[in-house]
Amino acid sequence: MKYDLTLKELFQHLPQQLFNILIGRQPQEILNVEYPVIRKRCPDLVSRLEDGSIYHLELQSDNDDSMAMRMLEYFFLIKQQYKQPIIQQVLYVGRDKMDMSNHILEEKLQFYYQLIDIRDIDCEPLLQSPLLEDNLLAILCKVEKKVETVQIILQRVAQLHTNARRDALEKLQILVNLRSVELQHTFNQEVKNMPISVDMRNTVWYQEVFSEGERKGQAEGERKGRVEGERKGRVEGERKGRVEGERKGKLEGKLEGKLEGKLAGQRILLQRLLEKRFGNLPNWAHKQIEQAQSEQLERWGLQILEVDKLEDMFIQSP
Repeated sequence: MKYDLTLKELFQHLPQQLFNILIGRQPQEILNVEYPVIRKRCPDLVSRLEDGSIYHLELQSDNDDSMAMRMLEYFFLIKQQYKQPIIQQVLYVGRDKMDMSNHILEEKLQFYYQLIDIRDIDCEPLLQSPLLEDNLLAILCKVEKKVETVQIILQRVAQLHTNARRDALEKLQILVNLRSVELQHTFNQEVKNMPISVDMRNTVWYQEVFSEGERKGQAEGERKGRVEGERKGRVEGERKGRVEGERKGKLEGKLEGKLEGKLAGQRILLQRLLEKRFGNLPNWAHKQIEQAQSEQLERWGLQILEVDKLEDMFIQSP
């Protein structure tokens, strides 16, 4: 899941202010930890603190009823490997209200770990940090002034070189999607107002969505084209000879399949991007997308970051 990958990557750079808030000190060394047991276990972050103790952090974007059992499992695995005191925390970053247990209480077993909702953390110290990772993660914390917070983060991002800026915006887009629609709209509006030109189509996130849409569209288009080609081949074969007709039909079908595949890919891409912005699409939007041709789909795609409501984009389209 993209949330997990983005968060893990940010934490591998050790956001200093956030760690100060979480445990009051800084990890000294990232430990590469994987446990090949019955099922492979890969903790999100295990680090050694300056006093030699081990810090274990799990990042959670949804409520998991088995979280306490997982943390107990990690505790024994880490303890067995390092034989040092262990500090365990779960940092909840999800959109829904946090609803998990932080303990296991059995007759002869009592196990606890610290469960923290990142929305209980004030975003100001992270915004003031010199580290970009802290700045980006601030968007998940307690944000009272949404516009000002987004502006501060984007101002920091705007100072980066092109590739780093594109990468930071992609991570920020993913994190913003963990928050309210209102904050997502604020982010999209402020990206448009940035003093530099930003083309989100060049991000890895956008290109991955496009590649998936193009691949699915190509496969579907070739399938439809092959069926249509075989049908034409049979008709042509009855008139001029089955062998020659089927050969021509397959060639025509392959060409039609490629064209239809490209169009289907554009439709899937636009639908996926709109769902990222606005959530599930109504039937009328699906209908307009299915009826649109290549040029119209491309125009809509370029307008995604320029409108605040789904209805505005379709109304503005010629």
